[in-house]
Order: sequence, then C-alpha cells, then structure tokens
Amino acid sequence: MRTTQATSFNLQYIIDGIGNTSAVLIPYKDWLLIKKQLKLKDEEYPEPSKEAILHGIKEAMNEVTLHIKGKKKLQTAKEFLNEL
Repeated sequence: MRTTQATSFNLQYIIDGIGNTSAVLIPYKDWLLIKKQLKLKDEEYPEPSKEAILHGIKEAMNEVTLHIKGKKKLQTAKEFLNEL
C-alpha cells in the first residue's frame, strides 16, 4: 500500500497492490472546511459508541462463520457499495 498527495485539500490516496485507488484520507482541518461548505452538522454524522462498533464487528464475524459453513451468501463489494 502506498499513499500519494493531492494538491487540493491535501488529500491522500490509498492505492492497492495492483494500482487501484481504494480509499481517500482527508485531514481533519480539511474535513471541517468541507462540512462548513456543505453546511453539515455534527449530529448528521454521529460517532458510533464503542459498544456499537464491537456489536457490528461481532455481527460481521458471525456472518463470515455462517458463510464458511455454507449457510450464508455474502454480498459482493459492488452490491455493498450500491446500498450506500
């Protein structure tokens, strides 16, 4: 994995082993500016609690276990992204 810098907003791009961009990192100060420009409020993107994060991880691990046992079909990445 490698990162490259963009000139606008000081973005960093995460590139996978075959050259595809897999993520974009935005510095916090730039995120605050973007939120201000888009008139987003903090309550629109609340930070999940530790319990909620752990619950989500546990559910995901249960789904993987069911998939390994042949009892559940998992979504493709494309299907997942289409839900967003």
